[in-house]
Amino acid sequence: EQSHSSSNLRGGGDAMPPVVAPGALGSFAFKAGVVPPAPPPPLRPGLVVCIGSQRFIMHSVLGAGTYACVWAAMTAPAGLPADQEAALVGEVLSSDAGRMDVAIKEMKCGRGPGILPDATFPRARWEISV
Repeated sequence: EQSHSSSNLRGGGDAMPPVVAPGALGSFAFKAGVVPPAPPPPLRPGLVVCIGSQRFIMHSVLGAGTYACVWAAMTAPAGLPADQEAALVGEVLSSDAGRMDVAIKEMKCGRGPGILPDATFPRARWEISV
């Protein structure tokens, strides 16, 4: 089970937050004998996440249930130099969740423990449309 923290991560650590590779949060289909990639890192405040061609800075958990977690996040402009992106992460983390411009739902798709039986990629896309 993943745990989520809403603590401020500005103190200490790396100057730049890690970035999740584009497509890492999507679904995967594998041929027999092919080892799937490791799952993406758990979301956390300050993490810069790429979804498709968009970049987002994670802020805080808005709500969590048994099978999913919804995060407040801010869209990050593309092509920012590393120092400007780090400053933007700091601004996002010091802002109120109400100032965030997107909500991102984190859920596992597929089969296995902790995964909703109908949690498929098509189901997730349907949820986006409603």
